[in-house]
Amino acid sequence: AAAATWEYPDSADRSFRTYQHALARCALLQNTLVSIPTGYGKTLIAAVVIHNMLRWFPEGHVVFMAPTRPLVQQQVGAICAAVGLDESRDTVLLTGETAQPIRQLIWA
Repeated sequence: AAAATWEYPDSADRSFRTYQHALARCALLQNTLVSIPTGYGKTLIAAVVIHNMLRWFPEGHVVFMAPTRPLVQQQVGAICAAVGLDESRDTVLLTGETAQPIRQLIWA
């Protein structure tokens, strides 16, 4: 089964640090909250996890949450670039201002 193995996105930095590898592995195996300082590679960890989840479950969805819209937009751009997704085709930004009928259409 595909989920028996995991891999780094082709564009991922090959100088993956040991703690990033450990955190990505942990996040792939169980629910995980990654809380490390700015500049320590949370985006790369997220890209590895998202890449593998989409590889294992190609019809699935990934939810990425952040406290502000600008941060979500920044992270979506970086992760799409790392994973090879088309941001305009493969992602949707949902906020508290997104009307319920639109949310229902997106998740249908």
